[in-house]
Amino acid sequence: MARRKLASITGVDPEYTRKFQATRPTPVTAEVSPAAPEATRQEESVTPDVVDPEKTHPSSNATGTGSGAPADGSEEPKKPRVSGKRGRQKRAEPLEPARDPVNLTKRSARTANDKSLVDVRLSALERHRAPLDRLAEAGLPSKDVMIFAGKRLLARIALRAVYVQPTDAARITVAPYVYRSTKAIDDKLIDTIARKHDPLGVRGKYAMVQGQFEEAFWDELDRVIKELADR
Repeated sequence: MARRKLASITGVDPEYTRKFQATRPTPVTAEVSPAAPEATRQEESVTPDVVDPEKTHPSSNATGTGSGAPADGSEEPKKPRVSGKRGRQKRAEPLEPARDPVNLTKRSARTANDKSLVDVRLSALERHRAPLDRLAEAGLPSKDVMIFAGKRLLARIALRAVYVQPTDAARITVAPYVYRSTKAIDDKLIDTIARKHDPLGVRGKYAMVQGQFEEAFWDELDRVIKELADR
């Protein structure tokens, strides 16, 4: 393959022999005055524009379309609207009136009629087990018989201001041979008994009337068992 021959230089081209430095522009350095930093700071600080309310919101007297504006034509200043959760203020909730605390004792609550609700716990005796079981076989559960006798007792009993010592009779302390309920008892009656038999106030209110309740309940349970057995 034949190579291409380069053209031979026969002379000097004046376009390539001139000095290029002469054609370049000379850099110009701007002189900075001493007050320039202060001017720069003033330009950087942003001053909020003050809006004239008369120009932006003309008064109703000037336009003739508003009502309720002041007679001198000046508009009442509007309260600034605060946006965001931080600016919101919760309404003050009305305070509830103070409630009188309920006077509670160890096992009773005082009522409005100077009476206390006393927990009553009554158990059948061992001699009641057999007749109650026979009624249960006949279709009358022992629990229902105990409840029936207990309700009749609470409706009829009349307590006295006398302390009755509970007996040592054998009681059945398991269900369904136990009846539980409450009874409103006069505080004066209990206090009269407690002055002599519980001066330290450690035995509870039901202990002051337990003997009366148990004797009355056992008699009532005997009557109920006899009535149901005779049907």
